[in-house]
Amino acid sequence: MIEFRILGPLTLWSGHDYEPVRGKRHRRILAAMLATTNHPVSIERLVDTVWDDSPPATAVQQVQNCIGSLRRSLNHLQHRPRLSRMSSGYALIVNADALDAAVFRSLSQEAESLAKDGDLEGASAVLRRAIDLWQGDPFEDVGSMALSGVAVQLEELRVRALEHYARLELALGRHHNLVADLSVWTAQRPYDEGLHGHLAVALARSGRTAEALRLVHDLRSRLRADLGISSSAAIDAVHAGLLRVEPPNLPHPGGVVVERRVVEALGLAVSQLNAVLDVLRVSM
Repeated sequence: MIEFRILGPLTLWSGHDYEPVRGKRHRRILAAMLATTNHPVSIERLVDTVWDDSPPATAVQQVQNCIGSLRRSLNHLQHRPRLSRMSSGYALIVNADALDAAVFRSLSQEAESLAKDGDLEGASAVLRRAIDLWQGDPFEDVGSMALSGVAVQLEELRVRALEHYARLELALGRHHNLVADLSVWTAQRPYDEGLHGHLAVALARSGRTAEALRLVHDLRSRLRADLGISSSAAIDAVHAGLLRVEPPNLPHPGGVVVERRVVEALGLAVSQLNAVLDVLRVSM
């Protein structure tokens, strides 16, 4: 059972519901140890996590006091996590299934294995469970600069899972249902080209090519105006695929059969998008 949640606000299972961790120092210390569960975190790292660049003279003593208080507050948890003192610092020893981030990683890996074995339906279902673990931004209410790197890594894994899920759903022909999810995810990530590309394909396959073209146009404009960059080859491939589809041959929302050349054009766009995204991930 998940007893610690960091994929959103930091919360603990109380036995009846998830509750926030009271006190900024306690929250940051617990977050630092949950970021590296079962591995020691040095006192220096904990001090940096709590006070960033301006710790008081009594910082070490205050951290030790907070750890004692956290030990007592964790006693009621079912898996009995241990907050242990080690030569190199403190470690929080927890079961793998007690932390939402660990469960997320495990489910994501399971989905990848199922997809490689050709079980797209199973992979999509497992990946949806992983995605639904997220309650917001990682460490949303912690606000420590020292944890920003870990938060970025977790968000990158999240986006990778969202893109994988989109590819699976498109491959399974469930583009109509996918549009709603991708509309939310792209609104939250206005510069993410991968998710926008998948949404454009899902819209076009749903008979909404004009909206797909407008989406790509708006994305390109935003990238130029806000970031001073041009769209990637992936988005250009999707745009080219959309332009090859003539409006009269697109399916209406009521469900007209799509011509083979329309399917091929959109399929090529998806393949090009995925290929470019894979190259970008390897180069990062």
